[in-house]
Amino acid sequence: MEMTRRRFATLLQAGAAMAVAGECAAVGSETVTLLNRQSFAPLEGTVFPASAPSGERFSLTLREVRDITIPDQPGPRLECSLLRFSVQGRKLREGTYQLVHSTAGEFRLHLSPGNSGYCLAFLTHLPAEYLNSISIPRKAPARTA
Repeated sequence: MEMTRRRFATLLQAGAAMAVAGECAAVGSETVTLLNRQSFAPLEGTVFPASAPSGERFSLTLREVRDITIPDQPGPRLECSLLRFSVQGRKLREGTYQLVHSTAGEFRLHLSPGNSGYCLAFLTHLPAEYLNSISIPRKAPARTA
């Protein structure tokens, strides 16, 4: 099946409930996912110092890492995970926060408020095999006179 911009946008919308896609880095010809379930699962129960865009600092504790299945999605199967953090003494607003961890390093993560005292982050990835098998069409640059 040919990959068009519209098809690619549809695939992205299939994960619309997912608040953030994991950051990726190119290593040679390979794309390596930095934020995924496998990176976070061993960190359950550990503390992540965090800061808000305003500069306010606080701590999050990773309480749960769980796989999520999206039934009947079009296109390739998205790899989705839920991260549930506890936060003491404050209610977080939805937004992107800077987190630091001695093992995971420093990264930004979009957090959404959950039940009282908790916030959630969603990680969504297209399988690397799929990304390697498609080419996303690009529009020709506009000519200037």
